[in-house]
Amino acid sequence: MVKFGGTMKRILICDDQVEIREALGMLVELEFEADIVYAKDGVECIDRMTIDSAFDLIICDFNMPRANGDAVYDHNLKGHNSPFIFLSGGDCRVNVNPEKLTFFIPKPWPDGILVETIKSVFDKVDAA
Repeated sequence: MVKFGGTMKRILICDDQVEIREALGMLVELEFEADIVYAKDGVECIDRMTIDSAFDLIICDFNMPRANGDAVYDHNLKGHNSPFIFLSGGDCRVNVNPEKLTFFIPKPWPDGILVETIKSVFDKVDAA
């Protein structure tokens, strides 16, 4: 289990499919010391970000009912600016910018890529 910068990280995971949310949470818990908060759709994710903006990373599905990943990302940019990983099994047109800690990973994600991306995000944040 990896602990970055000596502190436990807070990660917000948003996906409308419960199986995906749970799989993401288990994967993150196996690899990192993290406090994980879950949201079942974009509206709930935005609500959680409004109530508590202290997230070290947001992992968010792109295609969801009520509010998609793009709406969640826009809300993030308006004040939270947490590192952001988009996940999608469908067409996703996002402005991916690793320098701004914005990434895209296709579903199903290839072995290791999600963990390596999270490590990369935290390494860059801790180095800043």
